[in-house]
Amino acid sequence: MVFRFLAFLVPLILLFSPVDAQEYSREMFMRSGWQQHDRMNTRHRILMERSLIPPELRDSNGTIKVIQGEWIDALTGRIIGPANPDGVVEIDHVIPLKWAWDHGASVWSYEKRNRFANDRRFLIVTSRKSNNRKRAKGADIFIPADHALACTYLSTFSQAALEYVLDIDYKTWTWIATNEKDACRGNS
Repeated sequence: MVFRFLAFLVPLILLFSPVDAQEYSREMFMRSGWQQHDRMNTRHRILMERSLIPPELRDSNGTIKVIQGEWIDALTGRIIGPANPDGVVEIDHVIPLKWAWDHGASVWSYEKRNRFANDRRFLIVTSRKSNNRKRAKGADIFIPADHALACTYLSTFSQAALEYVLDIDYKTWTWIATNEKDACRGNS
């Protein structure tokens, strides 16, 4: 019922919104990279909070960075590490920035796009290899193979899409909702 209402409402909102003819670029969401919070950027804050072992931290020119830790890849369920996260671990947007741009973020203010890009609730830890497989695909094209991971991924994707009022057509919403229901069956 909610999906039908949103499938009807969101296109109307976007129809009467100004159109931004600019092409997508990551800088449209994050001009200077991840946001800083208490001497630690969003990426390193997530690495610190989600490490399975106490992470090793280093103060580098007044910025705190995670230099060692161990994480669960949210797309495969595999353990990453213990390792230095540089070049191995990535922080990925559940809804890729390019996908969000193509589904309504192009008409948002820079502030809203930056808030979306740094919203820790919708960011996951993954390996570079897994992230390269997913790339800019939405949940209508890519979902983790494991049912428990797919359940979490699709639920998080739906929550972010609803909260940020992305323009998703009825067919795509139906596909996501059906697959979320199937993936979450027996995982609750």
